[in-house]
Amino acid sequence: MIKFSKLVMVVIFSISTATFANPKYGPKAVPLSLGTNQSYFKKNNAPDFWALMPYYVGQETKSGCSAAAFTTTLNAARTVKGLSSDTPLVTFHSLAEKHTDDRYKKTILGGFSIEKFDRSNVAIKKHWEVLKLAVHNLGLENPGTQIDLNVIDSNNLDASRKLFHDKLVENEKTANDFIVINFLQADLTGDPEGPGHVAVIGAYDAAKKLVLVLDPDREWYEPYWSTEEDVFQSVIDPKSDPHPGWIYYRVRK
Repeated sequence: MIKFSKLVMVVIFSISTATFANPKYGPKAVPLSLGTNQSYFKKNNAPDFWALMPYYVGQETKSGCSAAAFTTTLNAARTVKGLSSDTPLVTFHSLAEKHTDDRYKKTILGGFSIEKFDRSNVAIKKHWEVLKLAVHNLGLENPGTQIDLNVIDSNNLDASRKLFHDKLVENEKTANDFIVINFLQADLTGDPEGPGHVAVIGAYDAAKKLVLVLDPDREWYEPYWSTEEDVFQSVIDPKSDPHPGWIYYRVRK
């Protein structure tokens, strides 16, 4: 009887724990697997999505979100080069070890402690510098290459919001350009521990004003749709970066 009571208590505790668990996603993120916006891919070419998805990788370290996002983006950017059989793809580790600088490599592969955390090494400006260096080292520069750092103008958010919208529209027309955002993950997923984070935009549905975020945190998340305004608010959140912003990378004209 005592053994049975203990068993019942364990079962009740397990059920209670499961009942009170938080959902995987908050109301601002809709997982791609739910097929909520599946019609978009049936009615639109979605060139960025098809260019990026074959190379979509997850971060391999806690501080590796930008390295994963850039690995995905750079491989997509190289698809028009006609790679030879002896040309390896960019990987998470080869990007950090061969195509960036020592500070970034140490941050991405060596991790960091809260006490020694160098905010400037993971801010959007640093990410911009890393992407430019990687593009150069991989021989991806050409007359049409454009890598813009777009820092949010806190005194004129309407102008920054309009620029973000205009680039989303332009970006969705071809696979010749990509947008990488620095944002507060918690704002979209609802996870209170979601940090300042980096991801590449996988698609933009202008009719519904939905943005597909290819979150590199693959241990916990898959790609998810969020509204354009929610994504913009997550970018300008001061917890994401002291000087929030995003990167526009034009590969070619």
